[in-house]
Amino acid sequence: MRSSNNVNEATYISYASSANSNDFLIMDSKWQSHQQNVIAHIGGLLIIDTATTINNIIWNHIAITWQSSSGVVQIFKDGSVDYSSEFPAGSVITTGGSLVIGQEQDFVGGGFDRNQAFIGEIDEVRIWNIARTQQETQITMRSSLTGQEEGLVGYWNFDDDSARDISPQGNHGEFIGDAKVVESDLVLEPIYVTPINLEPFTLNDTFSLDLLSAASSELYSFAFDLGFDPEILKATGIDYGLLLSNSEVDATTCSTPTIDNAIGQITNVTCRRNTADGITGSGVLVTVNFEAVGVGRSPITIEKATFLDPKDQPIESATGNSQITVYGPHAKITGRITGAQGQAVPEVKVVVLSGRSTNRYQWSNGFKRKLYDRQFDLSRSGDGQSDQTGADADPAYRGRHSDW
Repeated sequence: MRSSNNVNEATYISYASSANSNDFLIMDSKWQSHQQNVIAHIGGLLIIDTATTINNIIWNHIAITWQSSSGVVQIFKDGSVDYSSEFPAGSVITTGGSLVIGQEQDFVGGGFDRNQAFIGEIDEVRIWNIARTQQETQITMRSSLTGQEEGLVGYWNFDDDSARDISPQGNHGEFIGDAKVVESDLVLEPIYVTPINLEPFTLNDTFSLDLLSAASSELYSFAFDLGFDPEILKATGIDYGLLLSNSEVDATTCSTPTIDNAIGQITNVTCRRNTADGITGSGVLVTVNFEAVGVGRSPITIEKATFLDPKDQPIESATGNSQITVYGPHAKITGRITGAQGQAVPEVKVVVLSGRSTNRYQWSNGFKRKLYDRQFDLSRSGDGQSDQTGADADPAYRGRHSDW
């Protein structure tokens, strides 16, 4: 985010529910000793005196994480922990409210005060139902997402000139008041690589995993290793994608990777173009073929990644790690949880994993299907790629999480 005003209290993001108009709120405060400190409300409780300030001249990335089970709250500024505290454990955020970018709400979807509007630019707003770590935040804070990342329950990047939510939740919004999409001078990661096709599988399934890359710089060659849990997955082969070969128009020279299923690692994944130029755009770098040999969750990690341009100069890059869930035979059970009055509790998914994994349920809050904006410019990057810099509230909207 980047603000062009230092007078207003400047609300970054607010979520109001029937329980509290400030059920979740991130804003700059001007009324505490006239300082421009970031404050936040979670479940109606107030964080004060964070000492986190936003520079009005350059782009800043702000992320806030919260865990209901422990009450731990952290504020990350540009990828570093800038504030840490604790709320009472067990606090919850009520479902069924409204999410507003750029304005504070006095009641659900309304009660706006122009003096609390954010005036400036915000890009890449992301909501998660997990408390992401500092490392996870750093990896993706300057790169766009696919929209299919685990735990992502809201993602508005404004790249198509709309407030469309490209997460699986599909909570699309609309621009209200002076909000609009503008071009931006935001500097983005030239290369970003992330695994896709991460849907759950069943024991003994065979499947393929694509590593998708988005390159805004001239990519000439790449090299990396891939890690996985050998007790859950077995790699059976790897195929190179068509990104470097420009859909088979240009020849490439690629190595034969070494697969070690004993330790869960694929090494010597390398490929280069035979022509003197590079390639930009999005596409698959490699496809890895797996067999599910165990039950549980296997991390998928991209390690020792190197990307070079046609002059063999390194290109700045970021990689997004993820995980694959494998269920036991007939072990995936879905159902509903009922409350004390016998009524179904919304947004609860029951998942049972046989084997090493713990049976559990997980609460994942949803949002009202309307996004309100007020009094600021929503921006997108000029090159069509996007960056997480901007009001990535990044909170873990986890109301309940319990082991059975």
